[in-house]
Amino acid sequence: MNRNVYPVLMILPIFLTLLVSGCISFGGSSGPLTGEGVVIRDFKPDFSSVESGDTVRLYLRVQNIGGEEAKDVVAKLSGIDIGANAWNLIKGSEEEEIGDLSPPNLRYGTEGESKEIYWELEAPSLPEGIENDYKPFVRVYYRYKTTATKIITVLNRDELRRLSMEGKSLSSQPTKYSDGPLKVDVITGKYVTAPPDRDPSFPITIHIENVGDGVISSRQGGWYYSENEDYEVKLTIEMPDGLSLEPDCSQYEYGEKVKLWEGKTADITCDVDITRVPDISEDKTIKITLEYDYYTDAYTTISVKGTGEESGWW
Repeated sequence: MNRNVYPVLMILPIFLTLLVSGCISFGGSSGPLTGEGVVIRDFKPDFSSVESGDTVRLYLRVQNIGGEEAKDVVAKLSGIDIGANAWNLIKGSEEEEIGDLSPPNLRYGTEGESKEIYWELEAPSLPEGIENDYKPFVRVYYRYKTTATKIITVLNRDELRRLSMEGKSLSSQPTKYSDGPLKVDVITGKYVTAPPDRDPSFPITIHIENVGDGVISSRQGGWYYSENEDYEVKLTIEMPDGLSLEPDCSQYEYGEKVKLWEGKTADITCDVDITRVPDISEDKTIKITLEYDYYTDAYTTISVKGTGEESGWW
């Protein structure tokens, strides 16, 4: 036997053991897909070209890939005229209730919940020889939440002097927030110093940004949604023991509406009082919660050829 074969035979059992145990992998996804809240996976007809009077199904598939549960998901079909002498809606309603969608479970590696629905329609009557392109679209509304935490180090001024004399420095931690269409950041210094003889304060800025492909939209009761896109979110700031918001920002402790400029960004600056000065240093966690209504759209095209025959209504 060729002497070069012996090393291969010796390594092969070890390689197979590692492969079976999962210590070696060959590419692919390492966990569930995560991102911006509820996304439209598919919106398409079963046939993109039909004749007058033909039946068409419009299929919709949505999935929650964000970090929170999506509440009250509703799909609204629009972009085409439904009624007499137009598209005939055979199955489904223009507004379809989808319900709640669970987020991905990172602990168990499961994907976010997805659901599928469809509308069944009859193509409109057109004169023979006429062909029109119709562009239906779907608007998917849902209620969502983004949560964030920011750790701030509060230390006694004497402790800061000691660290400086020893040549040591403090590092700040980034704001951590759940996946969704909105991101939030808490901006302040790397650390906060507190003199031992008085209660100081320091400023923080809450930066909110719409990073999704959709729109923040107000919602009215029931399944009826307002078309007035007022870009409002409910902001709640939760302070830990030893820190408190000053009176001009106290309304955010219980939740207050904030409007994003052109639906894109908002910045809220508040002063925070240190109500208990640490003996040395303490890490304090500020928690931010955003609650909002959101929608995203998807479009498709259906070509209808006229036959000169009347569509059937019953």
